[in-house]
Amino acid sequence: MKALIETITPVKRITSWTTETVYGQDQNVPVKEDIANSARIVQMEENEFEVHSNLIWVDCDSSINCLDYYYDKSDSTIKPINHVPLSE
Repeated sequence: MKALIETITPVKRITSWTTETVYGQDQNVPVKEDIANSARIVQMEENEFEVHSNLIWVDCDSSINCLDYYYDKSDSTIKPINHVPLSE
């Protein structure tokens, strides 16, 4: 499997939660920060095709998905995004 990586936009992770009042109701709102040296996985494919110079292809496991993982540019690996869960 191949992951298509967009090398410019950093990935954000939820670091904590806060409560804000919206239209008179309390809402849980995530507090996010950029993951250092991260790049967004935009697509998964069986085969590579020609892409813009801001995109690269990397080999990956078929269990990887675009929403829960990111590409670490510092060591060229795909890693899970570790969000802080909402505590009820």
